[in-house]
Amino acid sequence: MSERKRKPRLSDMSFDEALARFIQTDPKEVADEIDKIKRRDREVEEYVEERRRSVRHGARRGPKKRFRL
Repeated sequence: MSERKRKPRLSDMSFDEALARFIQTDPKEVADEIDKIKRRDREVEEYVEERRRSVRHGARRGPKKRFRL
């Protein structure tokens, strides 16, 4: 069985090594990752708010039907 190589985690690196890797990173790549994270964060916030609204309204599935466990 072959082992997959994985990138070392930031927490496993020394500060000097992490800083050196960050300096070598393409700024466009960093900006793209930040945009992905912001987009995902927005999606999660929308999902959470939708669930909160659903619970506040009694988690009704249809007209005048209450949600029961």
